[in-house]
Amino acid sequence: MIGRHQLVMVAGTGSQWAPVLSGVPQGSVLRPLLFISYINDMPETVSSFIYMYADDTKIIREVTTARDCEELQADLDSIQHWSEKRQMIV
Repeated sequence: MIGRHQLVMVAGTGSQWAPVLSGVPQGSVLRPLLFISYINDMPETVSSFIYMYADDTKIIREVTTARDCEELQADLDSIQHWSEKRQMIV
């Protein structure tokens, strides 16, 4: 992710270049496959339902009690720790 920049083009006019701080590098068949292999163990770190697609992840849990809220926070903390361990924090 280091050294990547992007700009937005609309009707032939471009924005200022900005650093890319996250995401899956484009232009390769192998990179997305390797990325999926790299993040494949993330669902094991949470008890909530998890959706994963490319470089997007969502966790879902119905919160009706204080205990549900604590478990959701524990899952968020687990994903944070998982990300730090894999140096994926920006």
